[in-house]
Amino acid sequence: MRDQASEIRDQSEFSRIPDPWPLMHDLELIFRTAHRQLRPRTPVPEIKVAFFPFAGLNHTARLHESRLIIRLSDIFTDAPSEVCYSLALILLAKLYRKKIDSAYHRRYRIFILSDEIQERARIARNSRCRIMRAGDDLPWPSLRSQRLIRPSERTVLRRQY
Repeated sequence: MRDQASEIRDQSEFSRIPDPWPLMHDLELIFRTAHRQLRPRTPVPEIKVAFFPFAGLNHTARLHESRLIIRLSDIFTDAPSEVCYSLALILLAKLYRKKIDSAYHRRYRIFILSDEIQERARIARNSRCRIMRAGDDLPWPSLRSQRLIRPSERTVLRRQY
């Protein structure tokens, strides 16, 4: 468990990060601003941000034909704007192979490790994960030996390539 002194130290490190978005909830504008910070001389591509029902805290960013397609976990629908900005910088920095300040990673981690978000992620994993019941008609011999993979018969097994 974290003690109060470490939380205060973490909070003081956040004071280095500029926070010009106190009430902004427009995710496309947040991602546009993050793109300008990481690549100031390149034109900003068309940005499409959507929430997606991932089975956990997953987020994706793809650049395809000068369109930036961002898919955020729907667990983040009510995330604060500064956490969304940190997430935008993290995703775009990975996409463009750039380094960012560790305070952005820390801000994001503190938010996702909160009890409320962890509980939402646990509920999403339990309700959305691929649920498989192994039977005798399985095409994979390694799964035949394990009778029960997940406790339900609802999902069809598919090969992953």
